[in-house]
Amino acid sequence: DRSGAIITLMSQDYAELLKKLRSSEIDENLITLLNQLGKEHKDPLTGLLDYRSFSFKMQDRLPKTTRFSLIAMSIDHLQELNLLSGWVVGDLAITSFAGLLETLPAAGDFSGRLSGSTFMVFTESIDIRTIKSWLADLAERLATVKLPGVDLFPEGHLTFSAGVFRTMGSKDSSEECVIEAQKRLQCAKAQGGGRISLLAGSGTGLE
Repeated sequence: DRSGAIITLMSQDYAELLKKLRSSEIDENLITLLNQLGKEHKDPLTGLLDYRSFSFKMQDRLPKTTRFSLIAMSIDHLQELNLLSGWVVGDLAITSFAGLLETLPAAGDFSGRLSGSTFMVFTESIDIRTIKSWLADLAERLATVKLPGVDLFPEGHLTFSAGVFRTMGSKDSSEECVIEAQKRLQCAKAQGGGRISLLAGSGTGLE
C-alpha cells in the first residue's frame, strides 16, 4: 500500500524503489512525489542540507558504517542577538556559522541545519579527542566573527554549545539518533555558553 511504500523509501535506494513502483499500480503522482523526496534539498538561508535531506542521507549511511558520531550544535544567545541588533544580524550569525561548518569538514562528514540556530554534523569518527579538537577549532574561528552587539555577550564574542552522541553498531533510526544528540545539546546549553555534553546528564567546556 502507499503508506508501506513511503516507509520503505527510508531504507531503499530511490532509483530501485521508483523502478519497483513503476511496475506496480501505484498512482503516478505519488511516484513523482517520491522522486522529488529523493533529491537533496538545501536550507535556503545557509545552503546546508535541510532537516529532511539530512535525515534521508543519514538513514542511507547507517547500514554502511558500524560506528559514527552525531554532533548537535546551537549558536548561543541568538534570540538575545536578534532582539539587540535585529534579525538581519542574527541571520548573519547563522550564515557565518554554516560557512564555517562547510570549511571545516572531516572526511566523509556532512552537515545540515535542523531549525533556527540548531545544526547537525554526521561523522564516522568516534574519537573524542578528534571531535573536541574539531569543535575547539570551530569555536576559535567563530569567535573572530564580528557582528554588532556580540561584544555585549558574557564571552564578548559568538559562541556555540554542542551535544555529541557517539555509537558503535547502533540499530537506532536516524530520528532516534538525532533525539539523543539533541538531549546532549540541551544539557550543554543549560550550563551556559560554549559547552559540550557527551552524556545526557553532563557538560564540559570546549577547551
